[in-house]
Amino acid sequence: MTLRQLFPASAFSNHLAACLCAAVLGFCSIGLVQASEKTQTFASEWTVGPWTYYGDTAAMDWHYIKYEPWDRTLGELREVRVYTEILGEHESRAEDVRIRSAFFNGWSPADYQLATHSYIPVGDKEFLTSMSYVYDSPEEIDQWINSDKAPPGHFYFESRTIKAGHTISAVTTLTYVYDAVPDLLVLELAELVLNYEESSVLSVDTSNLLLRNLDQVMAHIDQNDMQQACDGIITFNRATEKSADTGGIEVGASMLLVAEADQIWAELCSS
Repeated sequence: MTLRQLFPASAFSNHLAACLCAAVLGFCSIGLVQASEKTQTFASEWTVGPWTYYGDTAAMDWHYIKYEPWDRTLGELREVRVYTEILGEHESRAEDVRIRSAFFNGWSPADYQLATHSYIPVGDKEFLTSMSYVYDSPEEIDQWINSDKAPPGHFYFESRTIKAGHTISAVTTLTYVYDAVPDLLVLELAELVLNYEESSVLSVDTSNLLLRNLDQVMAHIDQNDMQQACDGIITFNRATEKSADTGGIEVGASMLLVAEADQIWAELCSS
């Protein structure tokens, strides 16, 4: 039996259907889900000369812009990207331009979370530079999703020179890269079916039938609509029970599969 026979081409309207097809060959996993992205952009622009702030004399300016902290209901955060492009001009070539930025919750300027410091070195009067940061380790991700500070969240940007003024025009882009909950839910069900097949609880033919049912139920869900995905689990369970009632799949395997699918539903959909 070919994959085209198993899954008609019309069924592959999105990456989930394609991944279910790949699952039959055993090389699809949650790690291969096409990640979703959510982006926020912040502009920082000013011209400033030396002035005195609480006894500190320098050419400095800063601002705070509200940003949206990570929303756990969207899914599982995979990585965070922060990219800043800076165009500017400084009046003196004798000193660097210091840039400080941070994303933080609460309101504690002395204890910014996720802060970065950088210097634009002496050079031409006009400058164009960029800075890029990727946070993807478990420890780094934890900083973005867990905070003991209360919202709201703020993005902070500051530029500073000491003796001469400068002009700054900067754009910072914050990108959350994540596995959407509906994607994770569908692939968790697919992996459940494949695990049953691998352990010989399900035959290959039965596994293929269930994956085909899963594709028909879930392939066209809206990636941003968790309710559709949760409703899809219920529909999939009913189709599985019906197949068992009509002799299409083993009754015992059907009961085990539906019970585990119900558990997935309870964990992801009942809150």
